[in-house]
Amino acid sequence: MSERELAAETAKFDREMPPPAPMTKAIAAMRDRLAAKLHHRAKADAAGASGRGRPPVGLGAKRINVTVERALLAEADAYARSRGLTRADIIAKGLRTLLHAA
Repeated sequence: MSERELAAETAKFDREMPPPAPMTKAIAAMRDRLAAKLHHRAKADAAGASGRGRPPVGLGAKRINVTVERALLAEADAYARSRGLTRADIIAKGLRTLLHAA
């Protein structure tokens, strides 16, 4: 492409842009909701929280992989279910009991 052809092709970008159309009430409301959401996330991030999921208990949680014999796991799950607990709840209770007994 010659210099003259390039100038002809790019000339349309040299003119002034028209002013933007006025913002509608619906778009202004969306903008305000987004701004509020971003403000809330920024406050949560500043406080050390991601703003998602459960709030941390103590120092927070760490996911681990543990191998447990199948029959013992079935027994533990039945125990947890009968008391309205989760598997993690009874493992944590068992660890606390063991550590505080030592």
